[in-house]
Amino acid sequence: MLKFFWTKSTSVWMALVYILLGGILLFFPSMSASLFCWGIGGMLLVYGVIHLFRYWQAKKQADAADGEMVIALLLAILGLLCISVPRFFLSILPFMLGLLLLLLGIFRVPLMLDVFQRKTPQRWFFLGGTLIPLILGIVLLFNPFKLVTGLISFFGVCLIISGVLDLSGVLSEKRHHS
Repeated sequence: MLKFFWTKSTSVWMALVYILLGGILLFFPSMSASLFCWGIGGMLLVYGVIHLFRYWQAKKQADAADGEMVIALLLAILGLLCISVPRFFLSILPFMLGLLLLLLGIFRVPLMLDVFQRKTPQRWFFLGGTLIPLILGIVLLFNPFKLVTGLISFFGVCLIISGVLDLSGVLSEKRHHS
């Protein structure tokens, strides 16, 4: 007999959690993004403070490296930024990812041109593999926060669909074996 996840009752609860979490992400993407930033910021701040404390402890024993203090301070500051201005952090993250995608697409252009000159049958895959990162990179660079909330909403829809399918499967199996 097919078991979903661990047990049927666990599957029902997991499916309901997916649906609930997906609904929150779908209907409140900005709040979800802010909560994500606050969580990351809190973790970075705690990590930075712990490492500052470790640095000061090591300094008492003349065993500290100044680089550790700099990294700890940077992480603590980044954590404070994530907590205090989550939209700023969220706008930087997609910008960096957009820049990375744009560069990836640009570096693929010579390969794509070479494949088209040789009339390789799979050249359309290379065209897609070049254009998709270029286009997504440009979109991320020029409209980063809107895309982030769109991705959060899309993830929410995926969670809802996954939860509904899991729940349907568990209920269907229960009816089948009853």
